[in-house]
Amino acid sequence: MSLLRNLSLGIVLAAVAPVIAAAQAGIYGKLDLTNYTSNGDVKTFLGGGGGLYDDFIHAGPLHAGLDLRGSYGTATDLEYRDFLIGIRVGLTVPVVRLRPYVQGSVGVGGTKVKAQTAPGIVLEWNNRLVEAGFVGMDVTVLPHIDWRVAEIGFARINGLSASEFKASTGAVLRF
Repeated sequence: MSLLRNLSLGIVLAAVAPVIAAAQAGIYGKLDLTNYTSNGDVKTFLGGGGGLYDDFIHAGPLHAGLDLRGSYGTATDLEYRDFLIGIRVGLTVPVVRLRPYVQGSVGVGGTKVKAQTAPGIVLEWNNRLVEAGFVGMDVTVLPHIDWRVAEIGFARINGLSASEFKASTGAVLRF
């Protein structure tokens, strides 16, 4: 049985090797400004996050793949966090070193009240399903290093009547 499994694994690896060899992956860190709206109340969160992506599909200057990201922010009386996975489609414009992209993501996110509590009272995260879309622009500043000039995102938090608008900037290390 293990011989058949190893043979199958070898065939699969041989079939996807050309796609894997052309992969463009990156790790990024970012600063976030998030306007979080829930029931007409708007909170502004400052924070940051990071993630990684792997563009394993290439067609000329177009590339697509997966993005895995997380973020955390604080406001006066709340904390916010999310963890998302998404599909990212980008374009490489070599002459001007621009890398615009769009992304659709889904994951988990929520808020927690930052407050002193009485003994025995536990404040918990109200995690919910998050659906998000992003559009961004990276600019190559050095070989394998990009500046994420801007990323704009909009997300909806299901079950909380909440939405958020994000603006980010950061740095990307490409492999």
